[in-house]
Amino acid sequence: MRNKIVTVLMMVMAIIGVQSCDNDELISVIGNDLYFKAVNLSVDSDREYGAKSCGPVTTISLSIGVTINGETTTQSFTSKSNELLVMPGNEIEIIFYPSCDEETEATIYLPDGTKREVTVSNPSFKWFVPENFVSKMEITGESRYKRKGSECRETGRIILTPIN
Repeated sequence: MRNKIVTVLMMVMAIIGVQSCDNDELISVIGNDLYFKAVNLSVDSDREYGAKSCGPVTTISLSIGVTINGETTTQSFTSKSNELLVMPGNEIEIIFYPSCDEETEATIYLPDGTKREVTVSNPSFKWFVPENFVSKMEITGESRYKRKGSECRETGRIILTPIN
């Protein structure tokens, strides 16, 4: 019985193309673990307010000071950990956190159509939410690197949600 199971497993592995680590060919690893963070620098909060691009999505409650037409009011919100509450004109800082020594750079794609490169030595930049902002715009990112004989591609995203 055990031999039959081993034989079936070997046939399945051959069919799906699993390759030996001794082979010179690279094995591709695709994941959604690119870690970058977006921080809204334009709101007042008792703690840094930001969203992260990977990991478990959790629901958070917070109060932030919002300035509209020169008047600041405190509003309470419930948001997800991968959502960033924003308004047009808000200044956002995007920060790249490599997951391993081999992950040295990433490309961040912004909702206005621009893309920015971030590296270990230059991991952050600032960006302003465009005036034509609409709900559910996304900041996405991608990194590619080689690690332990594998070619890795990691992605991540943060959803921009309007402050009402």
